[in-house]
Amino acid sequence: MTRFLLNRFRSLLGDRRGNVAVITGLCAIPMFALLGFAIDYGTALSNKTKLDSAMDAAAMVAITTAKNVVDGQGGSMTSPTNALAAGQTAGLQAFKANTGTLAFVSATPTPTITVTNPSSQVIQATVTYSSVSMNTNFSKIIGIKTIPLSGTSTASLKIGTYLDFYLLVDVSGSMGLPTTSTGQSQLAAVNPDDLSDFPGGCMFACHYAGYQGFDLTRENNIPLREDSVESAVCTLLTTAIATETLTNQFRVGIYPFINYIEEFSPLSTNLTSAINKVTGGTSGTCPTTLTSGGLVGELDTGQNVSTQYPMGSGGTHFDNVITTKGSSTGIGQYITSTGTGATSASPRPFVFLVTDGMDNSQTYINGNFNGSNPLALFSEQACTNLKAQGVTISILYIPYLNITTSSHAVSWAIAEDNQADGQIQYLPSALTSCATTGFFYTANSAADITDALNAMFTQALQVARITQ
Repeated sequence: MTRFLLNRFRSLLGDRRGNVAVITGLCAIPMFALLGFAIDYGTALSNKTKLDSAMDAAAMVAITTAKNVVDGQGGSMTSPTNALAAGQTAGLQAFKANTGTLAFVSATPTPTITVTNPSSQVIQATVTYSSVSMNTNFSKIIGIKTIPLSGTSTASLKIGTYLDFYLLVDVSGSMGLPTTSTGQSQLAAVNPDDLSDFPGGCMFACHYAGYQGFDLTRENNIPLREDSVESAVCTLLTTAIATETLTNQFRVGIYPFINYIEEFSPLSTNLTSAINKVTGGTSGTCPTTLTSGGLVGELDTGQNVSTQYPMGSGGTHFDNVITTKGSSTGIGQYITSTGTGATSASPRPFVFLVTDGMDNSQTYINGNFNGSNPLALFSEQACTNLKAQGVTISILYIPYLNITTSSHAVSWAIAEDNQADGQIQYLPSALTSCATTGFFYTANSAADITDALNAMFTQALQVARITQ
């Protein structure tokens, strides 16, 4: 019997059958603990996702609310206390509304919301939640009773900048050329003006009394360069209306010039009124057909300087047009602010100059040209002085077109004047030097002129935001 029992004991010690069950039994506790922790951790992640979404929403609501209050106070951040407090309150409400029910969290947390304006044009909100604990269900067996949750979100919003736009528009005779070469040919075929000089047909839409060119372009639907500019200015004003983020954010004034400047549409926040002035209409929209009044109607009429015709006639006198703030002449007499754009009382000024660039000091008096025709590059000193005052100068250069008739193949800029020969090539350089760095554009076609003016406007908005 003893031998039998001893053999059975030795057999038991050597038997390895059933070891998986033994090992599984030994590992069951940590395996269930890890599985339970995974379940608890997944629940914690779901809670954190809800909290983070509510936190982000709170930050956005806070800055948006603060901005709305600022807008309601006239857009000024000089006294932002009410706006920032309103943003904080609204942000807290948004957090609670978006959090919903959190699994195994005893109480919905109250976040810390801070709304500030780190600069005069920026509103910033920081939302933080912490000290939030989720009670575990399965992880307790390994000593983890709670899982902490926390998060931080920051959002900022740039308030729009107040800007003044002074549009200097060249309406001298050369802007009365058709925009396209096809238009030139169409006008020449029907225009009886100055046949002694242009026996193949005059391509200028002369706006002088007794001349037919301008009226013929209206009758035959031939767009002039001034038509293209008028359309582009109208589009610019429409874009400005759609872009405003503050009440009365933009003021626009329009100033055509020949010998002198005219306050055609005074600096104003009423951009719809400016559209009607530019187009000669009443609907506040951009027309799809050519107009006779409006900006194109300001083309050189051949009239002497008078109260009714303040621009005079005959040439392009940049020395009378580009002047510094506070001057008694030129654009300087109309510039009311060289501010930073932070408030409506301190708008930032931009001068948009639309021209074909060549300075011409001749005048037209009592039906006759007075003096010679010394075409030349204009002096850049006036631009330098104006920029030094804090004015940004943006220039749209519309190059001179070649005029081709049966007996002429000349450039308008050098016609009957050898002094200007060779100077046209320097016009882009001179105009670039006049413009603020990076604010020079060139365009010829109607579409390009519209695109360029809109690009100038967009660039003005971008630069203003970056520098504040």
